[in-house]
Amino acid sequence: QEIMNSLHLVEIRPYFNVQDGKLDDFKAIWDEAIPRINEEGGVCYYCFTYNGNMATCREAYDNADGLLAHINNTKEYMDRAKHISDIVRLEVMGPVAELDKLKEPLKDLPVEWFVNHTVGFSKMAKPSV
Repeated sequence: QEIMNSLHLVEIRPYFNVQDGKLDDFKAIWDEAIPRINEEGGVCYYCFTYNGNMATCREAYDNADGLLAHINNTKEYMDRAKHISDIVRLEVMGPVAELDKLKEPLKDLPVEWFVNHTVGFSKMAKPSV
């Protein structure tokens, strides 16, 4: 089984503070989006997790272009989610060359940039296509 080198991936973690009483609505928005997201060519993984009214999505893309395609693909869902939540933080991780491609498109968000160290590994198997 081929081992995937995860050092090239662009990973993001948006953190949402969901309004009181709106968590089920928030979950429903993103549950509805999952089939569309699953069809994206550049997405590697995508999963929401919750702690009370705080939600975060663990997601990774092949590169910056994959993330930008995802943002475009999910705009209608994000627009709906913004009415019942606030993005309080957005962690973006990846190689410096990929992060540089994202600085302008993400400039209006509360981004914390994390540059990949050059040494590491992943034991995640590369999915067969």
